[in-house]
This record gives sequence, structure tokens and C-alpha cells, in this order.
Amino acid sequence: MVGSKKQKEIAGQAKPSSEKDWLDESKPLNKEHQKMLEWLKMVNFRRTLINGVDEADVWRKMEELNHLYEGSMIAERASYETLLDKYVVKEAELVRYKMAVKNIKKRYDEMVEKNKYLEQQLELLGGLKADSQSNSDSSRRQKG
Repeated sequence: MVGSKKQKEIAGQAKPSSEKDWLDESKPLNKEHQKMLEWLKMVNFRRTLINGVDEADVWRKMEELNHLYEGSMIAERASYETLLDKYVVKEAELVRYKMAVKNIKKRYDEMVEKNKYLEQQLELLGGLKADSQSNSDSSRRQKG
């Protein structure tokens, strides 16, 4: 008997669950999905005495749900296509930037090579100039 009293207390404290509680926890992806969730919360089937629910009514409700679902899928597809288009544009920009960086690096390497060549030429000219000055100094000494 003690166990049954505790069970009754626990049952009294528990929140009564609804069959559609899971709908409250669903987060809609778009307006069409929101319409579908609201429709699911409000849908009721016509009852019959013998079989439980009217089969024709169930098929009508399923057709309505299908139309809502298709609308939601079309909206979601449009959203993904927009994102995909943005991605393609960004990818093309990235390819252009990579090519620009490659060209800049190539030009930089060419300039470094040219700079090395010019430094070598300058060293040779500096050495030739120093030799010519020492030759002119020695020739002046010999004349003088």
C-alpha cells in the first residue's frame, strides 16, 4: 500500500503528456515548415462507429499534408540553391585570387633573379672600375 501511495503522488506531479508534444519541440526550417507544424497540431480525423476513423477523411488529410510538405521542400530547395550559387561565386573569386597570388609570386621571383643579375653586373663594374683606377694610378706614377 505504501508503494501505491508514492506512485499516486509521483503520477500526480507528472505533467500530463499530449500526443503532439514532439511538435512543440520541433524548430521550423522555413515558413512552409511552420505551416506544416501548425497544421499537424490542429489536425483531427473524423470518427466512425465501426472502424475508428473515416478512411476518406484520412486520405484527404494526407493529401493536405503532402501539399504542405511539398511546399516546404520547394522552399528549402530554393534556399539551398541560393546558398550554392553564393558558394560558386565565392569559389570563383577564390580561384581568381589564387591566380593573382601566383602571378605576383612569379613576378616577384623574376624581379629577385633580375636583382641578383644586376648586383653581379654592379660587382663586375665595381671591380673593373677599381682595376681601371688602380691602372690609371700606376700609369700616372710611371709617367711622373
